[in-house]
Amino acid sequence: KNQATANKRRRPNEGNPDDAPSTFEQELMLLDEEEEVDTVLVDEGDALAIEDKLVKPHSWSRPPVPNISAVNDKIVFQQIDVDFYKGTKIEGMPGPDHSPVAIIRIFGVTESGNSVVAHVHGFMPYFYVRAPDNFQETHVSD
Repeated sequence: KNQATANKRRRPNEGNPDDAPSTFEQELMLLDEEEEVDTVLVDEGDALAIEDKLVKPHSWSRPPVPNISAVNDKIVFQQIDVDFYKGTKIEGMPGPDHSPVAIIRIFGVTESGNSVVAHVHGFMPYFYVRAPDNFQETHVSD
């Protein structure tokens, strides 16, 4: 038998439309290309200068940030959101002794209306489940 004929018989799905990129994949590629075209690089100094000239609604303005002593003052705020990221361990902090470590980021607002973000270092994530009152060591078996 001819080798080319044998290869054609082994590949019955050749030319199958399911093997081609889907319309969805093609649309995603086009969106990526459009996004690249729409990206405009702006000098940060120019952007800040323009931002200063914009008229902001009064409701967006924040009260001035008070002078706070890290030694003497507390920052009390209402937590609005929380997330975490991985970062470099800070020497002297409890928790894992190697990087990267979990750093919790707490977003909130003070009573006077100032926005706050607290980066909590030295936190060791854990999961706690209270055992029932009648829990015995015999309940844990291999």
